[in-house]
Amino acid sequence: MRWLILQQLKSKNAESRRQALEKLASADDPDLFDLALAASGDADAMVRKLAVESMGKAYASHPTDPFVRALKDSREEVRLAAADVLLRIRRPETVDVLADALRDSNSAVR
Repeated sequence: MRWLILQQLKSKNAESRRQALEKLASADDPDLFDLALAASGDADAMVRKLAVESMGKAYASHPTDPFVRALKDSREEVRLAAADVLLRIRRPETVDVLADALRDSNSAVR
């Protein structure tokens, strides 16, 4: 099954990549963070959003940089997912970044 998920993550079809991230997150894969990190730069906003949410499930020993970058994404759903994760992990180094997010143009992100 893992092989299939990895192939879907490489697909040219955005829906296939979305499904792969959903499967990966529910499979509790130890490589979830790294695979989702690679998908966080995807051209499709929903893939990026799912990648951020997936990384949020596996953040424990990982840096917060990908979430901080996602807060600057052009799409509000990606910024909202990043803000949700940063609020959940409650790390001191994210306080200033979250304070900046209070000025986001989208009220849901604020």
